[in-house]
Amino acid sequence: MQLHINASDWLVNSGDAAEYDPFRPERVAEINDRLRGFEYHETPLYRLPELARSLGIAELYIKDEGQRSSLKSFKTLGGAHAVIRQVLTVAEQALGRAVMPAEVDSAEVRDVAGRMTITCATDGNHGRAVAAAAARLGCRAVIYIHKGVSERRAAAIREQGAEVVRVDGSYDDSVAFTIRTAAENGWHVVSDTSWPGYETIPTWVMQGYLPMADELARQIAAEGQRPSHIFCRPVSAVLPPRWRHICAPGSASTRRR
Repeated sequence: MQLHINASDWLVNSGDAAEYDPFRPERVAEINDRLRGFEYHETPLYRLPELARSLGIAELYIKDEGQRSSLKSFKTLGGAHAVIRQVLTVAEQALGRAVMPAEVDSAEVRDVAGRMTITCATDGNHGRAVAAAAARLGCRAVIYIHKGVSERRAAAIREQGAEVVRVDGSYDDSVAFTIRTAAENGWHVVSDTSWPGYETIPTWVMQGYLPMADELARQIAAEGQRPSHIFCRPVSAVLPPRWRHICAPGSASTRRR
């Protein structure tokens, strides 16, 4: 997929709409605040001049998400952000007060988290990220995979401390099984897939990727470039929202020089 930054039909024009927009750039600071304490690093942006010349274009850059964390995936951000938001939300309900991200390691919040089971269906990296975040916060994790998921991926999820359950059928079958089992047991589903009535937590997952786009905006600005195209691997529907809001005309990376 590609994003044409000069297009304007997707831009938010309403001030009220922008205020409630979950992907507006101003949310990056609060998302970083929630992710503080999780193991992840800013990833490098590499310039590829020889490949650019061979393609007949002015410049080409690639952002290497393999260096994001020990999980070697950008999914680290989305999974961690959604799990911590769910833990904070449940803690607020249990304690009857506002709970700040800095309190995730407090005895009160750890006690709440220790009684939570986080679950999701996955093909691999999202489930691994959710499992790692659950372990970091002291939650139990049960991750469902379908029959097509390799044992290597299943083992990688187990390494994060999760119980892995294989479900007959497709990914959709594993999602349905997860929803049903979570409802029966009072578990918390942290999915990057949405369905009618279940949109909030997938939005939290998508928000978790905003820091990556913020990094790109700063890195491109430092290069003195104004990108004409941004190409994303089509691994998730979350990609366009974060790029369009961080790398839109007028942002740090696209402002005319």
